[in-house]
Amino acid sequence: IPIISGISIVSVSNIMLIKNKTSVKPFRDPSDIITSGFYKFSRNPIYLGIIAILTGIEVLLGSLISFIFPFLLFIYLTGIVKKEEKRMLILFGDRYLKYKNEVRRWI
Repeated sequence: IPIISGISIVSVSNIMLIKNKTSVKPFRDPSDIITSGFYKFSRNPIYLGIIAILTGIEVLLGSLISFIFPFLLFIYLTGIVKKEEKRMLILFGDRYLKYKNEVRRWI
């Protein structure tokens, strides 16, 4: 279930970015703020989907120690997200601040 959910979240979220003609690549400046679809519930659905996929793989592996990898990825991605949020604030100002205050970073 986490793998299928994660793939769905990543796919739909990528389609939303492409449909709205904004960058899919993490370190490129977006041209717009997407606030519909999964972006209505999470500011970072693609990263969330990746963590779900990795968690599902760890469940399949069945090793308790392997669950450290999704946790480490979460910590790493949180650092990236904080940098992205600063950039979004510079690019979109109050519009992004409003979105940030209305939608959680993860879930």
